[in-house]
Amino acid sequence: MQAAVIEQQKPEDDIQATATEAEVVEGEIVAEAAAPVQAKRKPYWLLPVMTGVICSLLIAAQIMHVTVLNANPFAPKTQLLTIIMTIKLQGRQLPSLTLSQTAITPTTGHVHQSAKRATGSVTFFNGQISSQFVKGGTALTDVHGIQVVTDYGISVPAGSPPNYGQATVSAHALRSGLQGNIAAHSIDNVFGGMFAKNTIAFHSGVAARDYVVVTKSDVDSIATSLFVTLNQSGIAALRAQLAKDENMIALSCIHHVSSSHKIGDEAKSVSVAAFATCHSLAYNSQALYAVAKQVLSMQHTLSSNVSLSVLNAHVSSNSTIAFLVHAYASFVY
Repeated sequence: MQAAVIEQQKPEDDIQATATEAEVVEGEIVAEAAAPVQAKRKPYWLLPVMTGVICSLLIAAQIMHVTVLNANPFAPKTQLLTIIMTIKLQGRQLPSLTLSQTAITPTTGHVHQSAKRATGSVTFFNGQISSQFVKGGTALTDVHGIQVVTDYGISVPAGSPPNYGQATVSAHALRSGLQGNIAAHSIDNVFGGMFAKNTIAFHSGVAARDYVVVTKSDVDSIATSLFVTLNQSGIAALRAQLAKDENMIALSCIHHVSSSHKIGDEAKSVSVAAFATCHSLAYNSQALYAVAKQVLSMQHTLSSNVSLSVLNAHVSSNSTIAFLVHAYASFVY
């Protein structure tokens, strides 16, 4: 085997780095010239890449930690327990309260009154020996010139001296208005050998006019407004009677109203008095909560407070209250 021969060159000899310029002997090891040294660049472009890598590693570590915890078969678990139940409690009857308030309101009813004729009667006295007939529509005049007219015909019996035969017939004033309301004995006429007199006054004659009256809405509107105020005052007064941890239920107010004038009365204003008698029951809310918690805790270990919502309540005659409640809480299993 032919040994490789390495020739040692002198330091002062120039070494040619290019292979094309030096002759290469087979089996000779030739050293190439080093490339020119360039200035190194700082790797700032690696910062975003490394930041993303580190965040990914942290998220992965957190997920692994949660997964390991959830995978623990001995960790406690919770579940929501909900139930609808009926709970009976004994209520406390609060003393009833009666409140009242009065207000005056203008009336709004408008009425037009047409003129009306006065009405009355006329009595005929017959002193003749034969009966006499008076036709309907016979006109008679009083001392002031007011005329009245008989409503129908009438037969007046004969007299028997010293007594007179007499008959009375209804009559009305000829003209409408107040002037027809003549006084008693203001008619004293001689008619066909007889005397005609009005022994009683004529009445009900009225003149045409417009006026205001009380209406149902006048009373109802002011009463409704008063009842709102009375109910609020009644609730506040009943609530002031509650003891600690008590709430009210079955609140009711009975209303009554009275007025200074009746419906249809002529009046420019009306005074309305409203009355409210309020009743209510009190119950202990903590007792209701305790019963619900006891029921939920009978077969489960609760991990949260019990929440209650009352769906309905019924009051019996002995003040016992039956609550229909929706109760829910978390329990451990």
